[in-house]
Amino acid sequence: MIQITNTDIKNNGGLLSALHFKCSNYLSNILRQISLTGIEKYLRHHIVHTDPHLDEYFAELLFHSALPNQISRVEFLEESLYSATNDFGAKLLWPNSIVFGIGSTVSYGVQPLLLFDEHLVGKGKTLPSCSEVVLDYLESEGKLTIPKSIKTVLKEVSIIDEFGNAHPQHLGNLIKTLHNVRFLFNKGATQKDDVRDFLSHSWKRTIINIGMTSVIYALENNIDIVGDPSSKKEALKNSLDHYVKNTPHKTHPRFEEARQTISSNYGNQNGVFNDAVLKGAGGKVLQDSFGNSIPQLLLLSRICFSSYYTWGEDITNLLMMHFWEVEFQKQINFLSVKEELEKVLLNKNNADIRTSVGVIRVQILPQIEIQKSIQNYQTKQQRIIKLRKPLIVLNLVPRGDVFNAHSPALNYLNSNNDGCGIIFLEDPFLGTKTLFRANNFPNDKWAKLINLIKSIEPNCWYDPSTDPTRPAPFINNGNKAHQYVQRSGLDLHSLCELIKNIIK
Repeated sequence: MIQITNTDIKNNGGLLSALHFKCSNYLSNILRQISLTGIEKYLRHHIVHTDPHLDEYFAELLFHSALPNQISRVEFLEESLYSATNDFGAKLLWPNSIVFGIGSTVSYGVQPLLLFDEHLVGKGKTLPSCSEVVLDYLESEGKLTIPKSIKTVLKEVSIIDEFGNAHPQHLGNLIKTLHNVRFLFNKGATQKDDVRDFLSHSWKRTIINIGMTSVIYALENNIDIVGDPSSKKEALKNSLDHYVKNTPHKTHPRFEEARQTISSNYGNQNGVFNDAVLKGAGGKVLQDSFGNSIPQLLLLSRICFSSYYTWGEDITNLLMMHFWEVEFQKQINFLSVKEELEKVLLNKNNADIRTSVGVIRVQILPQIEIQKSIQNYQTKQQRIIKLRKPLIVLNLVPRGDVFNAHSPALNYLNSNNDGCGIIFLEDPFLGTKTLFRANNFPNDKWAKLINLIKSIEPNCWYDPSTDPTRPAPFINNGNKAHQYVQRSGLDLHSLCELIKNIIK
């Protein structure tokens, strides 16, 4: 077990700082310090993009753990960039920083001390992930032999960063919601008096590092985190019971419904373990040298189970309180948006309504032909049927405390209109926009729509797909990290006119 004492807490300026130090220190003990060839006297910051992915977190933890002790306590910052060529923040910070996962498509006219990014301008993608770039540096420059435990976790991080397919209960997906949740820091007399805020950059990093370090500790000490799903379920239940007992949300009218949904989602760890395997291009299941599928180790249940062995009950409860808070707020948010959508769409009419979760606009376009896969419950065989369904276009402009509004919207379209629809999500605060396709909106029409939009606004929209003939199920116009992206003029009316041209 990794011990943490009152002296550790005092010397590091608080519990969270002490926990971060212990994570890095543990990995440092199974690595070896590297020489930075003179740049250590300039190093002040580690920088990642705003709302980093699991890959950037792991890359930073790995590199941080290899630093000499006297320079290991560098400031951790998330950065948004406001210019593609002349960003003031980059000019100010980067000369004294190591930068992780930024710099794939733009040049800022300034060089950091070290830049770790799998994408290089003019060369494309050189390695599967930012973590792989750090590993390559440590093995070549530091002459380190990375232990199997770290390489195992790194391989999972890299595969998921490159190909996706992380299970919904995987840390990589939990992080995406963690960034959007305003945690309740003080319960007021009424809901309006509650004090809420996002977690700080270093706070998020510490929570995530605790989880990743727990899994590495378990691998180092031969603790079985792969088998016996019932023991992992029991660990989750204990931590969830602790959260339910102590959470200030118990009086929320949707709390019990959210609790039942979460208990159900996390209660079947047998099914989760069967589904949560690493997959490559096209969703192909990857296999080890023995021909077995490779389990995803950074599942919440495996992290929780590992944490009891790594940190003990108190720190595990602290860790899991954060993740359960994320899950409860996600469910409560989902139920709230779903309820408002059901009211607005009850009569399947065009609408433009201000609701408790923000503005919801609806346009019902003519019927189109879609294909839907259904299963024969007796033979378990899938077959494709053709249907004609009205095309529903939903435009959502959520309130500031509402997040991931596209999730309940897609759920509604997939459940109530056989997946024939498009979501147009607008962030009124950042000015960004995202388009999503529901499950059964035809791929060929979606590709035509995306190509048409990008031809009209070539500098606005980003499609994460690497295959131009098969765009991703979403495209976005800007994000929190890259604020310099030209804003789109697309609105619901112009979107519907473009769609009509595609489907006629």
